[in-house]
Amino acid sequence: MDLVLLKDCVIGIYHAPRPWEYAWMISLAAVVFGWKSLPKSESLMLRQYVIGTVVFGVIPIIYGVIDQMDDLYNYLNEKKSTGQILGYPAVLVWFLFLLTSAQLHGFGLYFASQLLSAWKTKIDKRFK
Repeated sequence: MDLVLLKDCVIGIYHAPRPWEYAWMISLAAVVFGWKSLPKSESLMLRQYVIGTVVFGVIPIIYGVIDQMDDLYNYLNEKKSTGQILGYPAVLVWFLFLLTSAQLHGFGLYFASQLLSAWKTKIDKRFK
């Protein structure tokens, strides 16, 4: 019975992934660079994380917001949605996902910049 309820909740929401979704998934590889940079304070790896996050994380999110803007505008004006995810309009769930992703990437970039500046002073002291 639970399977039938789940099937009713998510039926019809599957669509072919959009290009920005594929690009965003690649941003998960940048996280590996961030994690690997932490134990030994490797600023080069952290810079690669920052570049990967901006190119494959932030830019696809911006593109996703632009891509979904028409659907959101139609939903807000006509209260009609093209699909539902767990009983909620799909466009609202997508925007919730995009907002959460933007916040996570923003925090990651902020903390990476803080670490880079802290590690830079550590390296400067080492070479003096």
